[in-house]
Amino acid sequence: MENNIEKNIFILTEDQKKIELDVKKLLKMIIELSGVNGLSENIGKITSDLKKKYPDFEKYYLYQIIIGSSPHLDDCLYFDFPKEDSIYETLQKGMENLLSKF
Repeated sequence: MENNIEKNIFILTEDQKKIELDVKKLLKMIIELSGVNGLSENIGKITSDLKKKYPDFEKYYLYQIIIGSSPHLDDCLYFDFPKEDSIYETLQKGMENLLSKF
């Protein structure tokens, strides 16, 4: 997905808004299945890896969402990390793994 940046203000597309809602739903489902501690451990691992690889990790919108921050659109330059590090895809895979245990 392409980023829309206008006057240094990040603008979410409709697809990105849907993904944001999906990410929030996935986070809630992970809490229901593994508890708050399970979510914290998983998010800690994800964010630790991203911080090592991307010096500008705080400029990613979905990063702000998963750490529980309220992203300021004027601080974000990107929506999600590249495919292999995508927060959305990582959460989807994590949810599939949790569901496979039941």
